[in-house]
Amino acid sequence: MAVYRVTNMRLTRRLFAFSVLAIFFGGLGPLIRSPEAALAQTADPVFVGAGDIADCSGTRDEATAKLLDNIAGTVFTLGDNTYPDGTTTQFNNCYGPTWGRHKNRTKPTAGNHDYHTAGAAGYYTYFGAAASPLDTNCTSNCKGYYSYNLGAWHIIALNSEIDHTAGSTQEKWLRADLAGNQRMCTLAYWHRPRFSSGASHGNDSSFQPFWQALYDYGADVVLNGHDHTYERFAPQSPTAQADPTRGIREFIVGTGGADLYSFSTIQPNSEVHNNTTWGVLKLTLHATSYNWEFLPIAGQTFTDAGSGNCVNAGSTPTFADVPASHPYYNEIEALYANGLTGGCSTSPLKFCPDQIMDRAQSAVFMVRGILGTGFVPDPPQHTLKDNWSPGLWAEQWAEAIINKGLSAGCSLTPKKYCPWEQLPREQVVIFGLRMKYGAGYLPPAATGTLFADLTDTNYYATSWAEQAYRDGLMPACGTSGGKPLFCPKELVTRGLGAYVIVRARNLRMP
Repeated sequence: MAVYRVTNMRLTRRLFAFSVLAIFFGGLGPLIRSPEAALAQTADPVFVGAGDIADCSGTRDEATAKLLDNIAGTVFTLGDNTYPDGTTTQFNNCYGPTWGRHKNRTKPTAGNHDYHTAGAAGYYTYFGAAASPLDTNCTSNCKGYYSYNLGAWHIIALNSEIDHTAGSTQEKWLRADLAGNQRMCTLAYWHRPRFSSGASHGNDSSFQPFWQALYDYGADVVLNGHDHTYERFAPQSPTAQADPTRGIREFIVGTGGADLYSFSTIQPNSEVHNNTTWGVLKLTLHATSYNWEFLPIAGQTFTDAGSGNCVNAGSTPTFADVPASHPYYNEIEALYANGLTGGCSTSPLKFCPDQIMDRAQSAVFMVRGILGTGFVPDPPQHTLKDNWSPGLWAEQWAEAIINKGLSAGCSLTPKKYCPWEQLPREQVVIFGLRMKYGAGYLPPAATGTLFADLTDTNYYATSWAEQAYRDGLMPACGTSGGKPLFCPKELVTRGLGAYVIVRARNLRMP
């Protein structure tokens, strides 16, 4: 980056961050329009909640309820709504003052603690018809399973506390419901998980019939509680075989307020697991895909965010080299749909998702992104002492980005732009946060405790990386000792760049 000697460290940070923003933005294809035009998006349904929630002896249920206070959408519960026994008094006095604030928009499911009261009478009495709409005026021993549509999605609430064997009334209803479903995307939720790394409960093979039915009909997401942890699995089959094409992604979100549990052996296909953080899972349900984001309670920092494509989406990929199974498929499609990229080649149309970003590409797209897609730079004046032989086209764009005050270059003596320098994650997070919050943004002071590999609070990138991770703009690159890794020097591909831009600009996913 720029090598100016500046004694004011705040000014140094601003100059460095602005230069990074200038050299990165727009390097995602030869066609781009001003990103400001894409800020206003039509909202898709939000589905948010957790399980294992209320206890009058604690306060963490109030902390998670405060998260719901600021999130619009439909609330789900994953069972064990109130402890210890799910009585009417406990629902009224413990659940009611916290999550009960959102009762009118809640679609609940029951758990084993709710059934400590005979027939789960406290649960069915408290939630009324919302808890078992297939029954009429039922307040005890109700079906407790039902389905509904939410936006483009079909949602199925199941009851893990009654017969769920193959051939049972509930399993037959599930298959009939799935057979009649005309929606492309399907989500199911209940209390006890089929797969779990939790030490207290773990896997429960009795729910194989649920999984098999859902898998047979191409369901996309399963949500569970019971183990008081957060865990996310990669798409898998009912027999725990990784299946990125047709598999179901399971989330365990037993983090609503009850004491958290420990982990045992981490199960196959488990991608993320945390047992120190209370919070809620927020799902945004798009027409053919979904975003997820785990939101921690105040004072805690663990987050998890990402996106997935619906199994039955069946859409033809725009780019020949970005199939629907690509991890950044949805983000790349969103860039194209919003007019922010035309790819890296036109015959055939390709995006080059695994190509590393460089400053030469970024010069073109930063200038056009700020000055408009019709901007044409002046012929080069050869003021920069770089080697332009890999691509003479880049020289005039590099001069333009510097002349317009959008970058200071990479060297003053001699004056250079370093067009072929590749961009690491520690620089790209500055771009993402500035795109989200504005050019003058500076992150909060670093804690040095979030990442296993970024503990130096005086290192310039630590604060930026922590905030970008909290905001869901940049995923972790791995874990070490139970903490996420950031990998600050790891180079950024065009696919990961798409991930950052889509989240920074809050672009609607396809």
